[in-house]
Amino acid sequence: MNKTHRILASVSGGVALFLAITVVLLHWRYDIAWLVAYLFMINVVAFVAFIVDKTAQKLEKRRVPEKGLLTLAILGGTIGAFLGMAMLRHKIAKKSFFITLWLIVALQIALWFIWITTTS
Repeated sequence: MNKTHRILASVSGGVALFLAITVVLLHWRYDIAWLVAYLFMINVVAFVAFIVDKTAQKLEKRRVPEKGLLTLAILGGTIGAFLGMAMLRHKIAKKSFFITLWLIVALQIALWFIWITTTS
């Protein structure tokens, strides 16, 4: 792991820890704030994962597996994944990845709709 990867890993780990602590603190104080904080955190982590993967691609180093990037999207990081794709122009030519990401979005929308209609 080179210096750039160590710095990115440290920063993303620190951000993830800070946001995890924030989620716990907000959960005690507010009702829905934990969900907003979690979604913010997972999207930051997904975006950073795309940065790490793009950097590794340029340096011809070991890459972040697509399975890992898609897992972050499944866990709620779809906005971070799409921002990473758009801003870094990364994974945009791979149709299977793009289609899978859109299928994840469709699933999340369906689950959100089910949650909204059953809780109100």
